[in-house]
Amino acid sequence: MVGIRFDHDLKKLERDLGSISKKVLPVAIPQAINRTLNSTATKAVKLISTETGIKQKTVREKLQKFKAFRNRWTAKIDAREGRAHNLIASVTQSQRRPGFFNKRLKNGRYKSPGVKSRAWNKQRVYKHTFIVNTRRGPLVAAREGAARKPLKFIKGPSIRREFDKERTTQEMRDNVDTRLPIEVSSAVNNQLRRFNRR
Repeated sequence: MVGIRFDHDLKKLERDLGSISKKVLPVAIPQAINRTLNSTATKAVKLISTETGIKQKTVREKLQKFKAFRNRWTAKIDAREGRAHNLIASVTQSQRRPGFFNKRLKNGRYKSPGVKSRAWNKQRVYKHTFIVNTRRGPLVAAREGAARKPLKFIKGPSIRREFDKERTTQEMRDNVDTRLPIEVSSAVNNQLRRFNRR
C-alpha cells in the first residue's frame, strides 16, 4: 500500500492565506491530494502493465484508491486484490483451448513442447505444460512426475507482487513528491479565485 498525505508546511500556508485559510484549505488540500492520487495510480498502472504484460485495464481494475476528504487529508493506493492469475491470462485468446500446443505433427513430434505465453512481456514456451478445461474455464497446467499425478496449475504474473516491488513504490513516491506541491498550489489558487468572485 502506498499512502499520500499532506505533510508540507501547513502553518506557512495558513500565514500566507490569513483569515480565509480556514475556508480555502479544507477544500483545496483534499482536491490536491486526490489529483496526486490519480496521477500516481496512472503511473503505477503503466509500470505494472509494462513489466507483467497484463493489460492496463485489468491492472486499473485491481488497484483500490482511498480518497482524501475535508476531514481526512490522506489517501492510499492498494493492490491487495491483484493476485496472480493462471498463466492462461497471458496466452493469445485464439490459442486458449486444450490440445492447441500439444498436437502431434506428421513426423510424430509435438507442435510445441509446452504452452506459449507472453507473461512478463516476454514470449516464452513453458515446457511440459498444457491447457485443460475446468469449471473456471481453460487453464494452464502441468503434472509433477508420473502421468497420474495431480495437476498443478501454473500461475502467471501478480499485480500485487509487482506493486510491492521497491522500484514500483519508489516511482510512485517520486511522483507524489513532484505532483503534490504543484497540485496544492493549483488547488489553492483555484479556491482563491472562487472566493474573490463572491
